[in-house]
Amino acid sequence: MGKGKGKVQCWYIKIKPGTFLFEFINLRNGRARYFMKQMQFKLYIKSRIYFLNTKFVSSPYYAAKKARLNFYWC
Repeated sequence: MGKGKGKVQCWYIKIKPGTFLFEFINLRNGRARYFMKQMQFKLYIKSRIYFLNTKFVSSPYYAAKKARLNFYWC
């Protein structure tokens, strides 16, 4: 029996109500950062910016922590 060890097809993360999570794929870090800064200015929301395994993620600290993901502060 294979014991359920297979390739990971997708990831899940628990997000509380009222929280926004943005993920940018195939976008350079500089452009993603610029885009998020513009979005923060337009929406006037408090946010944090993280880089996660070369993917750009903007989410509160607890979202990344509960998912037990490695993240880097920018």
